[in-house]
Amino acid sequence: IPQVDPENAKVISQGPSLCMFKKDAQECAAGWLFLKFLTTDLEFQASMSMSSGYAPVIKSVIEHPVYAEFLSTAGPDNIRAYAALVALLQSDAYFASSTFVGSDAARDQVGLLMQKCLVLPDTGLEAAINKAFADAIAACKMQEG
Repeated sequence: IPQVDPENAKVISQGPSLCMFKKDAQECAAGWLFLKFLTTDLEFQASMSMSSGYAPVIKSVIEHPVYAEFLSTAGPDNIRAYAALVALLQSDAYFASSTFVGSDAARDQVGLLMQKCLVLPDTGLEAAINKAFADAIAACKMQEG
């Protein structure tokens, strides 16, 4: 991952959120047990990471034989394993930021910007990148209202 300061690496940690709502006691207990299963079951975490490319939330998954084999296939032919491996190798640099109005639009636009810029032709590259950035900024401002 490109860094401004490789000696002080920073990698944002984000992903899907899980929420529980206070309802009756049985629903709260069921929700808690489900949440506990999703975040502590070794087999589930290995399976979830292998199918999604997200890093598992428990470190012990890394030693799981099936998961270790999965990570060993990381590369261009297995992008999910590669994504998980890259995430795991950077875990010491993780941080989280607060959300703000428009943060979801900004994340979406950065993702689209990367996709656009990676397939640009070699000719007129700087102008095309500048246009892609301007389009992304305009799309974010449109989301703000």
